[in-house]
Amino acid sequence: MAMCYNCKEIFYGNYCDKCGWKAKYKCWNCGEHIDPENEKKCYSCGWFECPSCSECGCNEDRPPSNEEEYYG
Repeated sequence: MAMCYNCKEIFYGNYCDKCGWKAKYKCWNCGEHIDPENEKKCYSCGWFECPSCSECGCNEDRPPSNEEEYYG
């Protein structure tokens, strides 16, 4: 599940069903761009694993996701 950065709609997959935005992510740790179509997700947390530094969402020092900030 992801939250559209454009219209805040919750969607599954790589494209927002409401506005068509393509999911793009940036690693919270090193800033590397993460393409969801080419990277794997962590089985524990569900975040994409960074191809550069291998961080995901399991690290407790990570900032909250847009979805966590929006829905609290």
